[in-house]
Amino acid sequence: MARALSGSWRSDEGARRVGVDSPLADLLLTHGCGGLGFRVADPAASVSAAVERLHDAYRWNALSARRQELNIAAVARAFGASSLHSILGKGFAVARHYPGPGLRPYGDIDVYIPAEDKDAAMSVLAARAPDAAVDLHAGYAELDDRDSGEIRRRTISVTLEGEAIRLFGFEDHLRLLCLHAARHGALRAMWLCDIGLMLESLPQSFDLAYFSAGDPQRTNVAFRVLGLAHTLLGARLDLLPVASTLLLPPSWMEDAVLAEWGRGRTSHGARRPWRSEMFRPWRWPGAVLQRWPNAFEAAYDTRTPLEKGGSVSVQLMACLRRIRRFSMTELTS
Repeated sequence: MARALSGSWRSDEGARRVGVDSPLADLLLTHGCGGLGFRVADPAASVSAAVERLHDAYRWNALSARRQELNIAAVARAFGASSLHSILGKGFAVARHYPGPGLRPYGDIDVYIPAEDKDAAMSVLAARAPDAAVDLHAGYAELDDRDSGEIRRRTISVTLEGEAIRLFGFEDHLRLLCLHAARHGALRAMWLCDIGLMLESLPQSFDLAYFSAGDPQRTNVAFRVLGLAHTLLGARLDLLPVASTLLLPPSWMEDAVLAEWGRGRTSHGARRPWRSEMFRPWRWPGAVLQRWPNAFEAAYDTRTPLEKGGSVSVQLMACLRRIRRFSMTELTS
């Protein structure tokens, strides 16, 4: 799958084509890469049924994108009528950089608002955009090590259906995508394609010093994720003025991500809540297995230096910390 997706986001004419069989199509669809898979599939060297499934995903992505654009505009209209400052990230904010609407699927609308505005934002959405599937983030998630005022100052505006949409500035968005992927152990190949696309779309005004600002450990992880997009998916690094030694991911990280992609695990959002498992000991082995982090995810969660990551002990520590954190949260909720 990594070979098939290498450079798949590029708009170059005559892009290389790959043979796609049914198992590869299954993996591509599991990772949200059906549209990209259809784009690179070589009809002459592919199973026609597999290509048709990818074609269906491409068409569905394009139709869904149109519907989501209308929902995003409705959300922007709702917030525009209030005094709340909202920023859109991931999803549409990255899909718009792809050379076609059917290449990158997106579901929830990721909206980021200041933490203190959460209740007001929920009220606005309930009253003015009740049908929009919004994933409301109170605070700026992986960017909470940066100055929130500066994040807002650097936002950009695009117009969609006549509505002004505020998006993260390029540096903030790229860092967010890198750290979001790391937090989830690069669970989906689509996320690394996003990062490869962004790497090759760096504006001339890209501010490397600002991209690097914040928690040094997070910055190190972000650089290694950029390097991972290069080593696994062939993303070009020539627009990024950074020493290659800062980008090279440890070999265990590549192995962990490729193994994760091959497993095609259920996404985190589809797991049963821990509260439904904690009083049923016979279900614990399966519940723990579902929550067992890959080595990359574990290193990020425990703030283990990447050079010392990759061990089962780090994964065990991350798993126990996660179960304890979820248990305490759900017992007091």
